Amino acid sequence: MLKNILHSCGHEHERDILESAAKWWTTQLCKECWIDEKNTTILAYNVLTDDLEGSDKQISWAYTIRSKTIEKIEAFIEEETGDEHKIALLGKLEIIRAVKDAGFWIDIKDHSPSQILSLVRTNGAILYSSRRKRSK
Repeated sequence: MLKNILHSCGHEHERDILESAAKWWTTQLCKECWIDEKNTTILAYNVLTDDLEGSDKQISWAYTIRSKTIEKIEAFIEEETGDEHKIALLGKLEIIRAVKDAGFWIDIKDHSPSQILSLVRTNGAILYSSRRKRSK
C-alpha cells in the first residue's frame, strides 16, 4: 500500500509499505539523508586516518586504537587534580596525538594512560622503541 512517510530528517516520501512498518519508517532517515550521513562518516574516517603512516591494515587498526587510547587519556587527565598538572598532561597528550606512526599506536595499545603520558619527556621527545620487527 502506498503511504506518505515523514522521515526523522523531515523529508517526506511516498513508500509502498505495510501499515505495520509505517511507524518504523518515521524513525529513519530518508534514503538521501542516510547516504549523506554515511558519506560524511566515511569522509571523517578518511581524514582522521590520512595522517597515520604504515600499511593499510596497520592504519585501520591503529585508527581504532588511537581513538580509544586518546579517550582513555582524556578521562585520566580529567580525574587528575591541580590545574598546572592538568595543563602539563594536556601538553603531553597533544604531543602523543601528533604521532603518525601506526606501529606506535599498535605497540602501546595495552599501556595505561599514565604509562603513555610518561613516554613524553620534558623536551617534547617521545621515549619509544618499537617491539615489532620491521621488514626490510
